[in-house]
Amino acid sequence: MFKLKKIVLATLLTGLALSWIAPSYANASSDPTNTNAPITNNASSNVVYDNLTGSFVAKHKHKKAAEVSALTPSPWTAIVAVATGITPKYPGSDTMIGATALAASVSYDNRFFLSSGQGLGVNFINTKPWIVGTSVNYSYGNNWRSKEVSGLTNPKDAFMGSVFANYTVSLYNFGIAANKTLGQSEGAGFYKATATRAVPLSQHLVVNLVVAAQYDDARYMQSLYGVTNTESSASGLSSYNTHSGWDNISYGITPMYSINKHWILTGSVAMINYLDQVAKSPLIKHNQNYAVAVGVIYSIF
Repeated sequence: MFKLKKIVLATLLTGLALSWIAPSYANASSDPTNTNAPITNNASSNVVYDNLTGSFVAKHKHKKAAEVSALTPSPWTAIVAVATGITPKYPGSDTMIGATALAASVSYDNRFFLSSGQGLGVNFINTKPWIVGTSVNYSYGNNWRSKEVSGLTNPKDAFMGSVFANYTVSLYNFGIAANKTLGQSEGAGFYKATATRAVPLSQHLVVNLVVAAQYDDARYMQSLYGVTNTESSASGLSSYNTHSGWDNISYGITPMYSINKHWILTGSVAMINYLDQVAKSPLIKHNQNYAVAVGVIYSIF
């Protein structure tokens, strides 16, 4: 739940427990308050993919047709969300901690958006079933390395640029994002793919099944999981050099209970598996981590 460098619950819903997939620089596509997915009618007429929560939710209909015809939809959408739960202290930690966090997102015409997780962005392709766009965010607090092991340095705080695409069909959503630090000589970056399957259980309850995978470039991988000779001497850890490769694969279950058009109750149970060279890093104590959270979402308008 936290992107390892932040409190786990800075991302709600789908990304809530999966936000630790990308442990540094930016929350990117795992943020549940993202505005990067189209609202699309599915095989189940009462289920839609919500562009703000980043999950399939139950759709509320007006009881009277006259009410629908009289309504003029606002181009603005906005939500606030709060969640609390238990998450690993840091990537690969053998210690669990409790955390609570607040997230928010606002968008205009499903085109321009500002999100606590994704930052400022625009969907330059905005047609069903595709959403393609770009965003920029500022990541900070990448200090879990030095906090846990004295003598290690941290990736520098930096702006992160992202290019993403989402495709929604029936009860499925597929997303991919490429992320790169901006204005930094190290220019670290990573790529992430996500697939979501909705399972409607009632008129109000939808369970989202999520799987995601992340691939890091060489600089990003080394900045998080590598140990230089200098750091080895200062920390006592064995030196460890990395290269580009797979970081992790994760799985999540996110129920969404829609009380009415304004309130949604949610939760998340997630598991992350660190792969290959990440799993072999002296910083990783456990190759498999878990996270659990509960939260509430309020749609302002």
